[in-house]
Amino acid sequence: MPTNERAKSVKVPEKVSSAPPRSWELLSRGRKALKLANLLVWAKFTAAEVEQATEADWLLAAKAAGCHPPSKATVALVIQMLKDRETTK
Repeated sequence: MPTNERAKSVKVPEKVSSAPPRSWELLSRGRKALKLANLLVWAKFTAAEVEQATEADWLLAAKAAGCHPPSKATVALVIQMLKDRETTK
């Protein structure tokens, strides 16, 4: 039988860090990493130079690539892409 009691509020976590990334998140990260890696290759940056980039450098690169600033995971993916490109030449 229904009552007039209010339901207890439930706290929903903003983001659970231990949860695996969703497929669309991985796809978006990959797309952004490709944009950034292509821009950096075009600008003749090496993986070693990109590893030393600051947050301000990443903001500029993201603006030039036409995307949002990258997360740490995206930065790591970009650096790995650049290293892979350098070793396959």
